[in-house]
Amino acid sequence: MEIIAPWSQFSQRGSPTPLREFHRHNDMELTLLRSGRLTCEMNGRRVPIPPGRLCLLWGGIPHRWAEWSPAINLQVLCLPMSFFLRLKLPSAFVHALLTGHVIGERDGAREVVDDHLMREWAENIASGKPELRKVVEMEIEGRLHRHALAQPRKGLHPRKRGGEDALARLLGAFCEGATDGCPVEELCRRAHLHPKYAMKLFRRECGMTLLQYLHQLRVSHAQRLLMTTGEQIIDIALAAGFGSAASFYEIFKKETGSKPSAFRNAGAGE
Repeated sequence: MEIIAPWSQFSQRGSPTPLREFHRHNDMELTLLRSGRLTCEMNGRRVPIPPGRLCLLWGGIPHRWAEWSPAINLQVLCLPMSFFLRLKLPSAFVHALLTGHVIGERDGAREVVDDHLMREWAENIASGKPELRKVVEMEIEGRLHRHALAQPRKGLHPRKRGGEDALARLLGAFCEGATDGCPVEELCRRAHLHPKYAMKLFRRECGMTLLQYLHQLRVSHAQRLLMTTGEQIIDIALAAGFGSAASFYEIFKKETGSKPSAFRNAGAGE
């Protein structure tokens, strides 16, 4: 599972360092491939990323690079799910993303504008200035609404009334409450959903159980603490929402393939 900090970003120029292994994280990836060739794999499909076209995908579904050219110019901005859900984008657009579709800009005339915006957003976020961050959030909100409106209605299939709202509430409740130590059922109730309905909905739309997703969120939080603090591992386990050291060690090893101490040591050696 990828370690993604809120509003993180990365660029690759020249010879790429490809993401060969499937990874996932609870953020929306706003991607611009300026030059080169790149194909991503997710949901059993290989999806080419069109050069010069702004693309959006949800990182919560396992994905990886499938094919790429020897040289590449790529920029990715990770939008926190909590921010994305606040935008109230069209239901069909959100549903397509949450079910593993990569949605690309259709208007080739926007290439120059989007190239400028992505560079400016990256610089503004990197500055650490709250006032610039606020401007970036407002500009991205407008850009994504324009992006959604440009999509053909035939290509996006809306859910029945309430279905998408239920999934959005569920994702929001789990994002906000993952580290509270609450069981899956309680987090479902926070989203004002019956646990059985919520579990069925999430499994159908996202391809995993809510418990698996909760474990991912907690392990991801623990990874960040292991990498950025010197706190004792037991304290990190509790801060991430695990009820005991034993459950933390077991789930962390299952999700990452390593023990928490080994993960911390490997990060310190980089």
